[in-house]
Parts: sequence; structure tokens; C-alpha cells
Amino acid sequence: MHYSFSIALKYLRSKKRSGFISRVALIAVAGTFVGVATLIIVLSLMNGFENELRSRIVGFNTHVLVFARTPGAWAAIDTVETKINEIPEVLHISRFVRGESIIYYELIPGVKVKTKGVIVKGVNMEEERNVSTVIDSITPRIKTFESESLDGGNYMPGIVLGRDLALDMHVSLGEVVTLISAPAELKVGKINPRTRDFRVVGFFKTGVYEFDSRFAYIDIK
Repeated sequence: MHYSFSIALKYLRSKKRSGFISRVALIAVAGTFVGVATLIIVLSLMNGFENELRSRIVGFNTHVLVFARTPGAWAAIDTVETKINEIPEVLHISRFVRGESIIYYELIPGVKVKTKGVIVKGVNMEEERNVSTVIDSITPRIKTFESESLDGGNYMPGIVLGRDLALDMHVSLGEVVTLISAPAELKVGKINPRTRDFRVVGFFKTGVYEFDSRFAYIDIK
């Protein structure tokens, strides 16, 4: 018998030397077992949740985001992209444009409308597919942001909404929404917001409500 095991057994046995473990010792062992098992289960669940949340956030935002501090800085985008591509660890790059806007939808034309602040991200679909999980989560499956199959000959640029955003706005596939945004340059005493209509061509779902309820995707062009 192993020495450490024999010592443990000595203290666990009943003092009456009946050969059985005492009731108090048995309760103590059972309590320790349950406590340790509970701790292991809780830690495993927390680690699993943390890993899942991290993977969803990284899958949506990519590993690294590079922003321009001023609008004119994008004139050197080709130079910046070349320098980033020279880094051995960089596998893929996706250009994007991101800005805040208001989405406007006529739930009942002329009677009831829905509006909500959103973050609009313009991307190249094929490039974005290499760095993010968003494109592959879009339903129905689409290859481009074009909406020919839904507009009945009346061409309109397409837009992909987060699933929770669409539910909140009561927007269905093929319906038209309007994006309202501030102009790039504000003139003193005069603000003319930019508006443009888009046809909903799909919905994406990341599983993170903050993303699915606030973001919309359009073609970077």
C-alpha cells in the first residue's frame, strides 16, 4: 500500500477499528468532492463562455482595425495597404468605410415610420469574407450586394441588416429602407443631410446583440 494512502486511511477509519470509514469523515470527503467538482464545472463553463464570446467578437471585428484620423488620410490608402501586406503575420486585408447614420423605414406608408441610429459599414464582400465571419452568416446566401432579383427591374443598391435590427424595425427581405447621414462637409448655418434608398437583400447574425442590433453592411463603392 502506498505510504500516503495508508496515512489517509488511518485518519479516515473509525476509532472503533471496525474497518469502516467514520460517518464524519465520509461526510467531509463527500463535501470536499462536491465542492471541488462544482468549482471545476463553474470554471469550465466560465472559460468556455469567455472563449466563445472572444471568438464572436474577433470574428466580427477582425484581429486588427486601422483607422484614418482625417478624411484626407485615405488618399494614401494604397501605400498603407502595401506596408501592412509586407508584415509576414498578416494573411488578409479588407478595406472598409464606417460611419453613423439613421435608418428610416415606412412601416405604414404615410402613417407610421420607424427610425433608429445605426453604424453602416461599407465593405468589399470577397475581401471581408477572408477576415470576418459576418459574410458567411448572411441569410439568404448572397454573392454581392446587388438586388436585381428583388427589385423587379427598379435598380437600387442593396443593404444587409443585423437580424435584431431588422426585427426591431419590422423590416422584411426585399423592402426598402432609407439611410440618412450628415454631409461630409458642414456649411455654416446650413445642414443638408444625405439620404439614399437601399433594398434589403439579407440579414446577418453574429449572436452578439450589440452587433446584430446596430450594424448594417453595404457595398464599399
